[in-house]
Amino acid sequence: MPADNTPTKAYAALHESGHAVMARLQGLRLGPLKITGLGPSASGSVSVCGPPTPEESFKILAAARICLNTFNINTVLDQGGFSDEGESRTILDEIFPDDENQQVRDDYTDRIDREVTELFEKPNILAAVRALAEILTSACEIDGLQAEAIIDRYLAAGTKTA
Repeated sequence: MPADNTPTKAYAALHESGHAVMARLQGLRLGPLKITGLGPSASGSVSVCGPPTPEESFKILAAARICLNTFNINTVLDQGGFSDEGESRTILDEIFPDDENQQVRDDYTDRIDREVTELFEKPNILAAVRALAEILTSACEIDGLQAEAIIDRYLAAGTKTA
């Protein structure tokens, strides 16, 4: 990541790796992870096999932002974050269809953010993100099984020491 936090392939790879690691933490299977473009136009995608619950989806979306923050990356420049934000609002509408009380939504978002932040403070979680992002940055595409194997190796290491 450049010192000025300009989005690059490495930045996009960290963003997508945050999504992927959170999905695995919830026991979800991964499809391919991809990075396209260079420099500020770099973007990525990760797919999850099977439909996650709204709460799982919300956590997966929050994970990319929290992951970038954990690596001291300014998320104001995160183009993927704008898309994630829109999806998050849609999910909140699904979870709270009749609730116009913004405080209820804010409290839910704060609770999820705290849960995800606690996870991304664990050394094995950060190591999984870092390893996946490094490979994704150089390869630009990782199939779901390979991504799962990388992530699961680090998740298993964390459970042995816990």
